[in-house]
Amino acid sequence: MATAIWSGAVLARSDGNELVESNVYFQPASLDRRYFRDCNWHSHRPWEGDTSYCDIEVNGAVSPAAVCIRDYAAFWNGVEVME
Repeated sequence: MATAIWSGAVLARSDGNELVESNVYFQPASLDRRYFRDCNWHSHRPWEGDTSYCDIEVNGAVSPAAVCIRDYAAFWNGVEVME
């Protein structure tokens, strides 16, 4: 089971994830949505397709642009992912 943690909060926990280029991608249902805020940052990559980004907010602290990719979510910028 993979778990994504930032600032002491569990952002996602799932057995049904995908590993792509050393990044763990979490299913949408595994995300604790209370910590996510939409932002207006989008990109397109050939292998990912259209990508939207979210900010993570825990107790007033914000980690910008956690990547949300094709119905799965991957994390970066200080988010710890453990398996």
